Amino acid sequence: MKQCPNCGLELADNNVCSKCGIQQKQDVLKIHNQNEGQILDNGNAENDFDTDLNKFIGKKHPYYKTKWEKAKDNKPTWNFAAFFLSIFWLGYRKMYAHIAIIIAFFFLIDFIVYILNINSIDNAISMAIAVTLGMYGNYFYLIKARKKVAVIREQGLTSEDKNFEIHKKGGTSWLGVFIALIFLLFYAFVSIALFPSAEDKITALKDGTFYDTADQTVGETMDSYFFEPDWNLIKNDQNEEVIHFTGKKEESIISIDFISDGDSFEINNAEINGEQLTADEINEMLDLIITES
Repeated sequence: MKQCPNCGLELADNNVCSKCGIQQKQDVLKIHNQNEGQILDNGNAENDFDTDLNKFIGKKHPYYKTKWEKAKDNKPTWNFAAFFLSIFWLGYRKMYAHIAIIIAFFFLIDFIVYILNINSIDNAISMAIAVTLGMYGNYFYLIKARKKVAVIREQGLTSEDKNFEIHKKGGTSWLGVFIALIFLLFYAFVSIALFPSAEDKITALKDGTFYDTADQTVGETMDSYFFEPDWNLIKNDQNEEVIHFTGKKEESIISIDFISDGDSFEINNAEINGEQLTADEINEMLDLIITES
């Protein structure tokens, strides 16, 4: 069956396309099976699939070709750039869909951590992703490159237009690195806003002040007044989430429970050596801490 290389419509016996209305040259009508890595045959060796794939990769194609040859034996092929640079390597190679998948995965992990109220495991997940990209980044890139080249070749473009599209879609991009950074910053801001971790909540409290006119933050005041200051997010006896502070002063161990909503906070409970303080005693202690800090 003869097809128009311009629109793909079946041609009549006179090689005239009923849609395009022009007569097609015989030397561009020979169609090959794309699955065998071939396209329109005009006698030019540049139409070979592997040649187009090399153009898509760019000057590093010998490196990737070697890695892909080793991968045929089902062996992971290590890529140091993918391991150390992670999503920035993906951006450099214009693999934006992979970046989006990783960011979505991070959001899912943060949601699970937030719902289950467990310690953040972002560092462990980041390392796992880095190792995965280091081992299989070359393979992911091969799949992406082959798919993009195949799509371009199916468009029936002239050799010049095809090469233009290959260079446009392939190669490397410093803009892609910047796009990866934007993805990462978007994730960081949204994740902190939607799923604040224990560290985020403690930091928000420590960055606040006891009074509007205070020249020191809560964290600076408490950490300078007490020895061995320690901050933790816990549940109190009423199953309320509180930020629990403990510190030492001379012979005494002081503990203070803060309740914070991120914008404001209040002291829920305070004890000295296990003895609970009254509201007046808490205020007196707080004045002393602020005065002497």
